[in-house]
Amino acid sequence: MKVLLLSKKHGITPRDALLTDVEALDKRQQRRHELWILSCYVDLKAVQTLVRELAERVRLVEVYLAFDYSEVYRYGPRKLNRQLGDLRQSCTKQGIELDCCFLAAPSGLVHAKGYAVFQRVEEEIADGVLLLGSANLTSPGFMDGRNVELGTLTRQITHLRSFEQTFDALWEDLGKDEIDDSVLARDRDLFNFALLSSGVFLHQWDGNLRQLVGIRYKIVNEEKWSQLPDGLKAEGFELSKTLTRQVLKLDELPRRSLPGDFIRNFTIDTALGRWCPAEAWNTVVHPESDAYLEAFRAATADQILDDQIREASIRQEQLIREGFIAPVDSDHLESWARRIKNLRDSPERLARLHTGYEAFPMPFDAQCKKEIEDLFESLEVSLDSRTHTNWATRAVRACITSKKLDPLTLDEKAAKLLKQNG
Repeated sequence: MKVLLLSKKHGITPRDALLTDVEALDKRQQRRHELWILSCYVDLKAVQTLVRELAERVRLVEVYLAFDYSEVYRYGPRKLNRQLGDLRQSCTKQGIELDCCFLAAPSGLVHAKGYAVFQRVEEEIADGVLLLGSANLTSPGFMDGRNVELGTLTRQITHLRSFEQTFDALWEDLGKDEIDDSVLARDRDLFNFALLSSGVFLHQWDGNLRQLVGIRYKIVNEEKWSQLPDGLKAEGFELSKTLTRQVLKLDELPRRSLPGDFIRNFTIDTALGRWCPAEAWNTVVHPESDAYLEAFRAATADQILDDQIREASIRQEQLIREGFIAPVDSDHLESWARRIKNLRDSPERLARLHTGYEAFPMPFDAQCKKEIEDLFESLEVSLDSRTHTNWATRAVRACITSKKLDPLTLDEKAAKLLKQNG
C-alpha cells in the first residue's frame, strides 16, 4: 500500500487521484457504477461537481452520500435541504439515483472519510476504486487541493467489499435521514454548536460609501484652506484632510435596511460580536440588499465611469494649474474607476456598507469544543446580565430549556417587529 500526499502543491488532488484511477477501469460505459461518499464535513456543491465529472467517465447510476450530523447545523436545516434538493435534481437529470443520510455518533463526530466507485455485475462488485485518507469532500480538502491531505488508493476487490460492509454498518447503526432533536438533547456540545450555528455574528462598521467612491486629491498649502470655496462645493467637492470630489449619482440608492430597533430586538452580545438568528437576519437584509446592489451597479456602469473620467480629467488639470491640488499620477482617474469596479463586483462589501454590519457564520466546526464552549458561555453571560429581554434572548432561553431549535423560527410577534423595523 502506498500513502500519497494529495494537494495542488504535490501535483495531484484527491479528486484527481480518484478520477484518474476510475479512467483505468474496463467497460466503463457498459457496466453499472456507483459512487459511495463517506465524509465528516461536506460541500454539497463540490459533491454535485464530482458526480457530474464522474458521470462523464463512467455509466453512473447511483450515489450514496453519508456525512456527520453536525453538518445539518453548520449549514442550517433550511439551506441544507435546499442544497440537497439541488443535488438530487441534478442527479435525476443525469439518470442517477441519490440516497443520503446523516451520521450521528453517540458522542463526538463520525470523522471517517472514504470514497469508492463500484463497478457492478449482477449486483456484485466486479471492479472499482477506493480512496481512503484525511480529505473531507469539500473544495479545499478534496477538489482544488488547497489543503495537504494523506490518502491511499486501492482496486483490490477484498478492500472494496470491506469498505462496502463498513459503510453499510455505519449507515445502519448511525444513519438518520431527518433532523432528530433527541440527538441534540443527549449531546451538550452538539447542542451548543447547533444553536450558535443557527445564527450569524454581526460586526459593526463605521465606514460610509462616500469615503470610498470619491476622487481624492492632496491639497496644496493645506494651512491656507480655512473653508471650501463655494465654487468647488457646487461642483461636488468636499474638504477634509484631502480634497474629494463626488461625481457619481448615488442619492437614489435604497436607504440603510437596519434601523436600531432591529439590533435591539434580534441580537445578543457575545465574544465574537452580536449574535443574530439567521432567519431574522436573512428576512430583513436580503431583499433590501439585492435592490441596493442593483442600484449601485446601475449608477456605476462602465459607460458612466468612462464619461466621468473624461469630464474629471479636464477639471483635474485646471485645479493643478491653479495650485489647488498637487500633481497626480497619469492613471489617477483610471485607478479611481478600477476601485469603483472592484467595489461594484464585491457584494459582501456593498452589503456591509448598506446595513452598517458585516455578517459572518460560526467560525468553528464541531470539533472545536473548547472554543464553542467559551463562545456559548459568553452568550449565556449576556443572557444572565440583561435587565430587559428581547425577542432573541427569549428564543434562545426557550431553546436551552427545551433542547430544541424550534423557538428560533420567527413567530407572529417577531414578524410584527420585523415589519416595524422595515
